[in-house]
Amino acid sequence: MSINKRVEDRLVPLEVVVVRDESSNAEVGRVLDYSVNGFMLSTHLKLKNEEEYRYSFSLKNGDSFEKLLTFRTQCRWKRLDPSTGLMIAGFKILHRGEDKIALIKALIHRNSK
Repeated sequence: MSINKRVEDRLVPLEVVVVRDESSNAEVGRVLDYSVNGFMLSTHLKLKNEEEYRYSFSLKNGDSFEKLLTFRTQCRWKRLDPSTGLMIAGFKILHRGEDKIALIKALIHRNSK
C-alpha cells in the first residue's frame, strides 16, 4: 500500500482500476490514486475544469472487468504529463451517499492487504 499526502490521505491502487464513461461504457483512463472524496486519473481525453462527468470504477476480474460503482464527478484540475502525453486530472466525487462511501472504503480495504 502506498499513500500520498494531500488534503487527505489517498491510496494508490494495487490492482488496475479502470474508469469508464457511464453512458458509452468507453474506457476513460486509469486511477492513479483515490480516497472517499476523489481520485486522480490518467487519461487520453481532453477534459474541462469544473465540468461534471458520470463515471464508473471497474476492477479486472480474470479476462473481463467487474463494475464496482458509478458516480458523478467534477474535474477540479488537469495537466499534461510530458513523459506520457496523457492528461493527469483530479476529480471530486459528487453526491456521495453512504452506500458509495462504503463501496469506496471496501475498495480501499481490498487494496490495502
